[in-house]
Amino acid sequence: MKKLNQFVFLAVIFLLLGGTFISAQKAQIQVIKLEKEVYDKSLMSFNLTRQRIESYLNSLQDKITIKSYQSADKLRNIFLNPDDNEYLLKEIQEKVKNELTNVNLSTLANAQGEIIVTDFDGYISEICQTNLENFSKNNQFEIRIHPNSEQYHFDIMVQYNDPMLLSPGIFFTSFSAGHLTKILKQGEKDRNHFFLMFNKIPDLIEVSSEGDRLQMTRNTRLSNGEMKRINIRKSINNTSWTLVNLPPENLLKKQKNSLYMRSIMEILFLYFISAILFYGIYNEVAKNKKISERYLLFLEKTDISFFVIDRKGIVQYGNSALLKIAEVDELNDIISESVLTWMDLKMWEQIQESLKTVDKKGKIIGVSIKQRCKNGQLKNFQMDIIADHSAKQIMYAIFCKDMSEINQIEHLKFERQAAVLSEQSKTEFLANISHELRTPMHGILSYASMGVKRINDASKEQLEKYFTNIGISGKRLLALLNDLLDLSKLEAGQMNMSFVSYDLNLIVKDALMEQQSNIDEQGLQVIFHINDTIETKIELDNIRITQVVANLLSNAIKFTSEKGIIEILIYSDYLTHQNIKTEAISLSIKNDSEGIPEDDLEFIFGKFKQSNNMSSGTKKGSTGLGLAICKEIIELHNGIIFARSEQGKSATFVFTLPVKQIKNSL
Repeated sequence: MKKLNQFVFLAVIFLLLGGTFISAQKAQIQVIKLEKEVYDKSLMSFNLTRQRIESYLNSLQDKITIKSYQSADKLRNIFLNPDDNEYLLKEIQEKVKNELTNVNLSTLANAQGEIIVTDFDGYISEICQTNLENFSKNNQFEIRIHPNSEQYHFDIMVQYNDPMLLSPGIFFTSFSAGHLTKILKQGEKDRNHFFLMFNKIPDLIEVSSEGDRLQMTRNTRLSNGEMKRINIRKSINNTSWTLVNLPPENLLKKQKNSLYMRSIMEILFLYFISAILFYGIYNEVAKNKKISERYLLFLEKTDISFFVIDRKGIVQYGNSALLKIAEVDELNDIISESVLTWMDLKMWEQIQESLKTVDKKGKIIGVSIKQRCKNGQLKNFQMDIIADHSAKQIMYAIFCKDMSEINQIEHLKFERQAAVLSEQSKTEFLANISHELRTPMHGILSYASMGVKRINDASKEQLEKYFTNIGISGKRLLALLNDLLDLSKLEAGQMNMSFVSYDLNLIVKDALMEQQSNIDEQGLQVIFHINDTIETKIELDNIRITQVVANLLSNAIKFTSEKGIIEILIYSDYLTHQNIKTEAISLSIKNDSEGIPEDDLEFIFGKFKQSNNMSSGTKKGSTGLGLAICKEIIELHNGIIFARSEQGKSATFVFTLPVKQIKNSL
């Protein structure tokens, strides 16, 4: 081995490893592209099916609500005389069945969740009863399939409020899974198989495209193998169901095998060529250290560029793969010529620096070098350089790998992950905004409907109550729409800041004056620490910073304990911009409260994000967008905003603004 030419030996090693790696990566890229195409098609059908299911359930909820108000008089009579008015319930049931599809029955329960009329045909099971009790306590229930001896079904419940009754009741209707089956069947295209699974028993099928569990011909439980094959799963809002996609067992198997077989054949061919090279090295190179053209022909079989240069950069040899990098048609155009005829100066300077290390160590592996092509494109190459000191003139063998294909794999993986996260974020935002808009809208429609029906017999006080509730719901809806418009403008970069020199003290005082009635009503004490030695005039947008202070103060008032204390402090601070400290002013608002859990501090400034300890804010007029808007406004001022908390004691919100705005920073 001592007599072997080390350069040729290492060249064969790199040829073998590099060729194997590139061939495998090429096959992997093709497989990833194929899987991504199939996955994207499945994901599109899956999301559309999930949206249809949620829309169908929401429409049932709305329609049953409307039916309850349309049948208000009959429902009141049934509540007051359940034993004598059974025929009224049957009339309501017939009307619901005539106007809606897949209906089993409709019935009533009192505020405690107890059925007030006789059960029909055993449809009201223990699960129905449990759902009624939960709904009566929490005004919430999860839709799920209820099994019984006749037909599987699910319930839709609404709370029936009648001012003539002492307490509200529950009006609910059970439906068969027929329409859900139809939706699943519509979505099963491009070899998709959709199932609604029960959350508490992940392998139990509730509904498939064949129907419910009584109607299915297949096993109602997914096997372990089927569970592993599930590639998409998302829960259905306000239900106990998870929608899953189960692709066929051997999906893409034939195509993948073909790609992998081609890669294996290329690798086997490379190993065959390498074996021949090693044979030649052991038998011929020991006698003749010069590079034999006979063996160099094998380097023509690889996609890795290979060339030999001397210390001055004159090309002594190059394989065909080098033509792509040099961007020439014939090797004769670059052999015996300087590398500078096709290599830019910066790339050659980087190689020269690497040659200094090679002269000391004999080789260098994995040098990253950039080359700008003739079309202006900047490419990344990885080079392995080996020095041959056996002759009088030192030669350097260079193996050059184009890393663009490898980078393409990472780019495809990143795009796929980004697409999934984007889809999840979009789905979550749409679900939240749909809920936030529907709540006040239902209030407006419900009380308006009641007012219209009772306009002739209701008292002035009752009508005033209806109009008051309509006004409250309308103001909440308007606040939400205003916040959405502000947030959309901020995120789109369409909200311009008008910076003027203004006193932050005056903004706080004005905000306190506006909120004084709320402060007095809750018996709160506000302490505003004013430091006369601090200059509080800074460059800001007066309207937008007033909006931020008002929002933070309003939140503090809402969540401060009864007769608690709110402390406001303005103090000197600094901000760091591009490693330069700049003068700044900070404002903190601290209130006595339960505080904010540490885990919630990270996302509390997100859209529709609230701490668990602040969830009651939605009952006091919060839209869930205020802090997100505050964050956008402060960042447009080149400032920062954050929250800190002492669990069980207090919560503090702080924002810091530069005294003078940085030019061209926006």
